[in-house]
This record gives sequence, C-alpha cells and structure tokens, in this order.
Amino acid sequence: MNPKKRSFFAFGLLLGSYALLSFIYVLPAYGSFMAMNASAVLYFIPAVSITLFFASSIIDRRVRNYLVAIGILIIFWFVLRAAKYVAFAQTEGISRFIWYLYYIPMLMIPLLSFHAALYTGESEDKKAVFVTAVTSIITVICILFVLTNDLHQLVFSFKPNLIDWNDDYTHKPIYYIIAVWDALLFFFSTALLFRKCRLSASRKLTWMPVAYLFLGVFMLYLLGTDNLPRVWGKTIGEFPEIACYMLGGFWVLCITIGLIPSNHGYGKLFQKASIAASIADFSLNVVYQSQSAAELTKEQLSAEEPVAINENTLVYRKPVTGGYTYWQVDITELSRINRELKNNGERIAEENEMIRQANELKRRQAQIDAKSRVFDEIAVRVFPQSQKIAFLSEEARNDNSKFERNMRLISIYAVYIKRLSNMMLMSQTDNIRKSELALALSESVRYLNKAGIPAQISCIPDETPVVSKKLISVYEQFEILLEQALPDLQALQISMTENVLKLTFEGVALTVPENITGTAETDDDITFVRLFIGKDGDIR
Repeated sequence: MNPKKRSFFAFGLLLGSYALLSFIYVLPAYGSFMAMNASAVLYFIPAVSITLFFASSIIDRRVRNYLVAIGILIIFWFVLRAAKYVAFAQTEGISRFIWYLYYIPMLMIPLLSFHAALYTGESEDKKAVFVTAVTSIITVICILFVLTNDLHQLVFSFKPNLIDWNDDYTHKPIYYIIAVWDALLFFFSTALLFRKCRLSASRKLTWMPVAYLFLGVFMLYLLGTDNLPRVWGKTIGEFPEIACYMLGGFWVLCITIGLIPSNHGYGKLFQKASIAASIADFSLNVVYQSQSAAELTKEQLSAEEPVAINENTLVYRKPVTGGYTYWQVDITELSRINRELKNNGERIAEENEMIRQANELKRRQAQIDAKSRVFDEIAVRVFPQSQKIAFLSEEARNDNSKFERNMRLISIYAVYIKRLSNMMLMSQTDNIRKSELALALSESVRYLNKAGIPAQISCIPDETPVVSKKLISVYEQFEILLEQALPDLQALQISMTENVLKLTFEGVALTVPENITGTAETDDDITFVRLFIGKDGDIR
C-alpha cells in the first residue's frame, strides 16, 4: 500500500473508530453497569493499538521511545477517565484528585511531542540537552501547581468547602499559563516536523495531519463552549477521548504520510528481492524469505558448512543479530561444465578428439581468464568501499548502538559496489547506454532514502550509447563526492540532462577533487557540482 492510500486508510480508521466509540458512549444505558461503562473500557483498544503502532513502526530509537511514552500516557489518561467516571464517581476527594491527574498526560504529551519533533531526522549524536531540560522543568512545575491546587487554588477556584466543585469553578491565572504553555509546545512540535520535511511526496500530504489536528481543536472548542452535538442527552465525546484521539492520531498520520521515517514495507521488499535468500531466528524458524528462494529443511538450515539442496544450488549460512541469514548460489553453469568435461573425457578415444577437447578447454579457459581479469579489476576498484563495509560491520558488531547507523551506510556502499560491478561487466563492449548511469544513480537514491537521507533524482530517458570507461568515471566521481558527504549529508538532489549531471549536496561543504571533470561551487553548507557528458560519451 503506497503512502497516500495508507494515509487515507489511517485517517478513515481514526475517524471511524472514534465515531463507533462515541455511538457506544451515547447509547441509552437503562441502568446497566456494563452498558453505562462499556465505552470507558473500549477506549483502551485504540490507545493500546496506537502504542503498539509507535513501537513497531519507528526506526529512530529516541523518537520511538518518545512516541511509545506518548502512547502509554494516552492509556494512562483513559485509566484515569475510567477511574473518575466508574470506580470513584461517588468519592468526592479521590474523584477531584483524579481530575487533577488528568494534567499529567495533558502536559506531558505535548512535551514529549516537542522532544520527538526536535530529534526527528537528526543524527544520534545530536543532543539538545538544554532545550529538553528547560521545557521539562517548566512542565513539571505546571503539573505540581495543578496537583497542589487544593492548597492555593491558583489554577482552579471553588466555592467554600469545595461545594459543587465539579461543575462550579473558575479558572485562575496559572490555568491560562498552563494552557498557553501546552499550545506553544504542540505548535512548535508541528512547526519543527513540517520544517524538517524535505520529501515532496510527504509535503503534498501534510494537509492531512493538519486537517485532523484542526478538527480535534474545533471539537474541543465546541465542547468548551457547550456546543458539541448531543445524542440521547449526551455529548458525542468528552475532553479525554477527544484530546487523546487528536494527539495520538496526529502522530499516526505523520508517520503514515512519511513525515517521520518508519520501517513500513521492509518485509515486502525482502520478499520481492531478486536474490535467493532467507532469514531465520535462532530456533531455525524462517522469518523472511525472498520469492526466488527455495524452501529449506531443518537439516539444511542447521548445517554450518555450505550444503547442496540440489545438483545446481548451494546454500551458505551466516550468523546475524537474532538468528541466521541464508543465501542460495546457482552453480548451474559450473555443474554443466563439470558434466561436459566428464562425458568428453570418457568419449575421447582418438588424438583428433583429444585435440578438439584441448582447444575447447583453451577457449573456455580464455573466457574464464577474461572474466577473472574483469573480476580482479572490479575488486581493485571497489576495494575502498569493501574496506569501509568491513570496518562498519566490525564496529556494529562491537557496539550495538551503532548497528542501525552502520547498516544504513553499508547499504549505500553496497549498492555502489553492485552497480559499478554491473557497469564494468557491461564495459567489455565499447559502449554503455546512458540509461545505465541513470539506473545506478536511482538505486543509490533509493538507498539514501531508506537510510533516512532525503534524496531525489530527475532525468530524461536516454538510450544513447556512450563510451563505457568515461561513463563509469562519472559514476565513480559521484561516489567519491557522496562518500565525502556522508554521514553529515542532509539531502541530495540529482538532475541528469542530455549532457550534464547536476548534483546538489545539502548540509555539507565538500572539498571537490582538482581532477573532477566538471565544475563545483559551495555556498555555506550547500555544494553544487556539474559533471559534463558529451553527446558521444566524451567528458569535456
């Protein structure tokens, strides 16, 4: 499901579930305890669902922790709602104190929302200690004022002896300070999220969480002015459920439109991958498997050495975090050659046949030698990236906190190795089509996006054959600039026209090599590079 459809589905699900729970809430109870309080219990279902959604969807550990904490506070708020209206409805002192406790989630959720927005899209090394400390202290002070209101009544003022406290009270100055602080936190949370969004596809859908947020604020306004519609004598919602649906649903929509990096679709991506591979847990239960991979038995999964599942396929195993990864290697060609050599060896009876076989072997050896030379050259050309992958893998193995970051960088280096190898294998002919360079750049862009670095490419389809070595050189120069920009790169824009490859690196000031086949300039933290490609592939 693409982000647009997923967002509309989430939007409809949030509104539909709220409408259903509101309908249950306003149903005439006729004295039945369960009927009167069914909605108080049912509100836990969306609260727990939203919390689990946060826990399973977010890539960034800090943002995930903040959003899970918001989900727990929403659950806590519904617990307080149930306690106030169900368990302690007839106990004045406890019921009032529970009402004060409402302000813990009411103040903490905007605070955690602000902190989550502050760290969204930032590196793990960034720590805004001063801002988080100051906002947390102010929020805690506000909470303490509310919880101690019976002593000073600076937030709410009641009649003498707290008579009719639930319906007859006035707001005091501290209440308005708390309300303004709450609004400021959520305003800056929203502003930070939208300011950090660099992906045009997400920007086009930002109206959805904004509309949802304004709908929630409008309903709170109608509730506060006693204009919220009533059905069977009851309003179609109370403050806790409206506020929780508004705050929790806002973050759900931000995630579904792609405003916050999430891990949607990774399982499907692995399943549709062209490689024949699978991933199993430590109990040898297959968790992910690509569509081209063959089913493996328990014996084959447990084998530590490469095992043949048939005469043309070998399976290799490698331990990874949480289990094992398996990849299947097609040895059909090697098996075919071995069979032919065996059959030919048995049929050789005369000298002419032996000479023919010798010549055939020489021809094949020449092909193998030619391929070996290409593979050797590939190994030399990608040696720096291979070394970086080895270093990042070892670093991730020794420090789990760097695992996600290193895996993202490894994927960027790996796609370069893959694409450069493909282009070099095709370079055995004199020319390569320009579209091959576009495909290589597009795949690098995809993996940059998956690594949390916004990137885009625009190009004109061009099947013109060009000189292979010079086109490969353009791609190598792109990789040199990209690796120099990592890991501080904030965004990358690529534009490929008929004769020029334009690169815009945001967030870094690059030192461009002197032998670059083009031009480059730097403005603050943005570097513009132009690589020139001639009509016949000659780089000017």
